[in-house]
Amino acid sequence: MPSELPIASRFLFRMEIPCLYMANLEEMNELPAECEFPNFEGLERRTKPQEATSSVRVVRAKSVQSKSSAPQSFRVRGAWNENGLAIQFFVEGKNHPLWCSRNRPEESDRVELWVDTRNLRNVHRANRYCHRFVCLPSGAGVLGDEAFVTLFPINRARQFPNEIPNGSIRARSQPVEKGYKLFIHFASRALTGYDPREFQDISLAWMLADRDLGVRLLTAGAPLPFQEDPSLWYTFHLTREQESNDHKGATSDEIGA
Repeated sequence: MPSELPIASRFLFRMEIPCLYMANLEEMNELPAECEFPNFEGLERRTKPQEATSSVRVVRAKSVQSKSSAPQSFRVRGAWNENGLAIQFFVEGKNHPLWCSRNRPEESDRVELWVDTRNLRNVHRANRYCHRFVCLPSGAGVLGDEAFVTLFPINRARQFPNEIPNGSIRARSQPVEKGYKLFIHFASRALTGYDPREFQDISLAWMLADRDLGVRLLTAGAPLPFQEDPSLWYTFHLTREQESNDHKGATSDEIGA
């Protein structure tokens, strides 16, 4: 038996992660610590091939995070309300300045974010509710030091989301020692199909691509086509505080169930 799985261990689980409600998102530039999402990279270090069975089990979010007390170099927070969705990325541990070009976003140091506002788990090609945002912490503005977010097409998509209205995405980047914070607020009109009153589950995926830190992912990566297959993205439940206390952490069922 091989010592390692041929694909990422994260492929073996279906995740459901709570995303907290914040009433004043439109006025915020940073999300509080309680909005931080779990880090599932620990699954790659701890799941053994013999554990990849077809039985169903539930894993709480805290049990799959790294036990190391060292700070994580890539962290993500998120929150929602009826008027939109906010995501904040924290990147640390860089040794070189950012390289970002508004004219070459896919070659820049960046974060990519995928959003499916309807959490359609049974489709393998993107539809009109699926979005791919390329997010640069710098490269815009007169001095080239402002954040920049743009919508990119998803490969093999069957349909495409609506055009993004002007002023519906607000991005703010803040440099920190050896890294940066990137806060992005998407107004509801920037996300085709966003309707949390009717659809309390959305799907998300993200990728950090950085010249110092390499590629960091939420979900299972290559050879799986996470960039274009919405069924590989994770479910985020748009929950209010009381619901979150009743549903602590993320749960995950093995896919073979």
